[in-house]
Amino acid sequence: MSVQDIVRGRFNPNGKFHEWTPLGLILIRTELEAGAVRMELALEQNSDAPESVRKNTEDLVGTLREAVLALHDMETQRNIANHNSVMEKTAHARTMASLEAVKERSKQLQTEGDKLRAAVNDLMRQQ
Repeated sequence: MSVQDIVRGRFNPNGKFHEWTPLGLILIRTELEAGAVRMELALEQNSDAPESVRKNTEDLVGTLREAVLALHDMETQRNIANHNSVMEKTAHARTMASLEAVKERSKQLQTEGDKLRAAVNDLMRQQ
């Protein structure tokens, strides 16, 4: 399996929404975190960098870390939504099965009721 198989929609040339695979989201989140660590290390190694560059880099690292947290929250919300939809489908299937059982029982009782009425009518005619 290649990275391109994991990450559908990594590049979006036509502006359409692409669905991300769960592994693709984890990969992107990991790359963002690694990028933030690399930027922090580069900032530490270049202690002679101007103050404005240091401040901009620190701000960018903070933004990357917030993006990682936001992506994690989005993954969590997607997982919760998937769980809820599965539970809703399960509940719907159970309801439909119950309705079918009730419908079948209703038909059975209707048939038995018709037979009993016919039997009572026959008895009443004989007397």
